[in-house]
Amino acid sequence: SDSIWWTTPRPPQRSRRRKTRDFVTGGDRLAAAAAAAARVKFDKPREEAAELSFLDRLKLAAIASEAEKGEFWTSRAGLPLLETRSQEASSSSSVSVSGSSVAGCNWPETEELKDILSDEECLHICTLLEATGGFCEGRRVATCPKAIRRNDVLVWLAPADVMEELWSRVQGPLLAMLATSQSSSYEHAVGLNARLRCYRYSAGHVFEPHHDGSQAGARLALPDARSFREDDRLYSRHSLLIYLNSSERAEGGDFAGGATALLPDGEGSAALRVLPMRGFGLVFPHGDHPRSLLHAGEAVLSGTKYVIRTDVLFAQASRLGLRKVAG
Repeated sequence: SDSIWWTTPRPPQRSRRRKTRDFVTGGDRLAAAAAAAARVKFDKPREEAAELSFLDRLKLAAIASEAEKGEFWTSRAGLPLLETRSQEASSSSSVSVSGSSVAGCNWPETEELKDILSDEECLHICTLLEATGGFCEGRRVATCPKAIRRNDVLVWLAPADVMEELWSRVQGPLLAMLATSQSSSYEHAVGLNARLRCYRYSAGHVFEPHHDGSQAGARLALPDARSFREDDRLYSRHSLLIYLNSSERAEGGDFAGGATALLPDGEGSAALRVLPMRGFGLVFPHGDHPRSLLHAGEAVLSGTKYVIRTDVLFAQASRLGLRKVAG
């Protein structure tokens, strides 16, 4: 599960080593979930929903683990979400950094990334998430003096080839940013966590100031795209937020409020606000990184905000016997 640290000062990061586990979905459960998905009623007009033909072939299944609720797996064959971008687009870095850092924020290794996902891809993903019916109320953190998260959460265990395509889009600007770091360990960024935490913020939902926790033994999508494993060879040092829709202050916005507030000078200091933009990303250090950034998800005033959190995964040189792929 996610680790969350309450404001500053941060408590020491606990080492969490876990046994490797595989989660494999069953065909019967896939068939039942696919049938359920076909009966979903959408808020979108029927003709608009019909354009998303992949939903007719959507296969969903819960992970066989009682410890983690609200998780689902998607069959890549029924989920053509991320079309591989052309080599020409990849060589010209279609995903770019919107400046040397987030405007007004000189916090190291904090960047806004443009155009990670297209508008169509964002709409597909939002529709997919709602089709599962799997959003659940965000867990409260018992060690915190008050509930810091009020939103809905769904964990998407994404297939390997989806994660590889996503990593191919962000790898260039991320590695360029990390190359300026003083830490040599950043040479070994190997991909993104396939355990995508999908957040839905309705009116009144908020995520109070916190530090994201490191993901020890982060899940990896295996080559068969049907199993997920916790791999203790990898660790995370950065969060990557991907916004699936836009603030109303942007053209074609969907919700009011809901900015991501960065608090580099601690709680109570002036916040630097990042307005969500559809398809954009925000990367910043977290967990046991010495520059872990205090941040918050400000209250949504109206409408619904969708955002995905994943993690940038790293490996020590002595442990790089694995193939450098996403997941």
